[in-house]
Amino acid sequence: MQHVGTCTPNDAAQIWRKGWRKWNESKMCLNFTMVDSNVVETGGLAFKAGPGVQADHGNIMAVMHLLLCKIGNETFHTAGNGGVIFTDMQYFHLLKRQFRKRCLCMLPRNALVLLLLLTFLGCMAGCAAEIRRPDALDSFIQNYSADERIFQEDYFDLLTILKGRQGERLRVYIEGDGLAWLDRYTVSPDPTPRTPTALELASRDPFPLILYLARPCQYVRDVHRRNCLPQFWTSARFAEPVVADLNTVIDQVAARTGATSVELVGYSGGGGLAVLVAARRNDVAGILTLAGNLDHQAWTDLHGVSPLRDSLNPKCVAAQVADVPQVHVVGSEDSTVPVSVLRSYMTRGASDVTQTVVLDGVEHTTGWIDVYPAVLEMFDQALTFPVDEEYKN
Repeated sequence: MQHVGTCTPNDAAQIWRKGWRKWNESKMCLNFTMVDSNVVETGGLAFKAGPGVQADHGNIMAVMHLLLCKIGNETFHTAGNGGVIFTDMQYFHLLKRQFRKRCLCMLPRNALVLLLLLTFLGCMAGCAAEIRRPDALDSFIQNYSADERIFQEDYFDLLTILKGRQGERLRVYIEGDGLAWLDRYTVSPDPTPRTPTALELASRDPFPLILYLARPCQYVRDVHRRNCLPQFWTSARFAEPVVADLNTVIDQVAARTGATSVELVGYSGGGGLAVLVAARRNDVAGILTLAGNLDHQAWTDLHGVSPLRDSLNPKCVAAQVADVPQVHVVGSEDSTVPVSVLRSYMTRGASDVTQTVVLDGVEHTTGWIDVYPAVLEMFDQALTFPVDEEYKN
C-alpha cells in the first residue's frame, strides 16, 4: 500500500470543517433512505458505516452529500474497515484538491479509501453517545402523569409530551435549537439539548393543558431519525418542513384535547418558530418568546456567521401576527440573542398588543427559572389587558 499521508483525528476534524462549510453552502442533490441500522442508500448506492457508527448520524449523510454533489453518481464500494473505496484515481485527485488535507490513502489497483468516514465519524459517534436523555424529560412525565408520544409527520418524527387531557386552551412550548454545534466549526451529530430550557420552564408552569414540542431530531433515535440532516438544526432550522410539521402536530393535539385556542411559548430558536407557526393559524390567543431569535438575519450579521439561507425569517411574518397579543422577553446579559435582535423584529412587529420585556441579570441559558413565575404573570395579564409598553425589571 502506498500512503499519501498520515490520517490523524485532527486531520479528520479539519477536513470535516472544510467539507461541511462547502456542503452547507450547496443544495442537496440526492435523497437518502435508511436500509437498516447501519446502511444508507442513495442514488442506487449503499454506504455502510464502520464499526460502532450508526449510519443515521447526520455526519454520514452530510459527507455523502458533499462527495456525491462534487464527484457525481459513480460506483462506490465498502472497504473491510468500514471506509468507502473509490475505484478511479481521478476522484482521488479531485478530493485532494477539495479538502487539501492528508487523510486519504491509495490501495492496490488504484482504489482509494476515504478514512475520513471511519476516523471522524467514529469520533463523532463517541461524542453523540455523551448526549443522553435529560432527567427533566422523565421528571416531567412522572410528576404530571404526562403522555409522551412521537408524531410521525410528513417530514420528521417529533417527540411531544402532553400534560393534561382536555381543555379549551392549549399552551404549547417549543424547545430551543439544542446542541446544534460542538464548536464554531463543528456541527453536532445530534441536536438534543443538554439543558432543555423550554422543558424546564414548562415543568414549572401550572397551566392545566401543556404540550411540550421538541424540535426535529431532538431526543429521537433509530427509525425515528427520518430526514435528520444537519441542515435542519443549522442553516434550515426554520425551514418550511420544520414549521409545517410543528404546526400539524399542534393541530392534531388540539383536536385530541378539544382545545379551540392555543398559546405559543418558544425559547431561543423556538421563539422564532412560535411566530412562524402563529402566522399560519387563526386560533392563536397569545405568543410568549424567551430569548427568542425573531430575526435570524440580524442574528447572523451580529455574530458574523453564515446566514440561515434555507430558513424562513420570523421578522418577515411580523405584520401577519400583529393583532395577536405577544410578550417578548430577553435577558439584559444575553450575548447569544441580545436585545438588538428583538428590536430588529419590532421594526415590523410593533403593535398595540405587543410587549417587550428586558430582564436585568438574565443570560441566554441562565436566570430564567427564578424569574419565570413573574414572566408567566405578565403573559397572563397581557392576554387579558394587552398594552404596548417596554418593561425593564
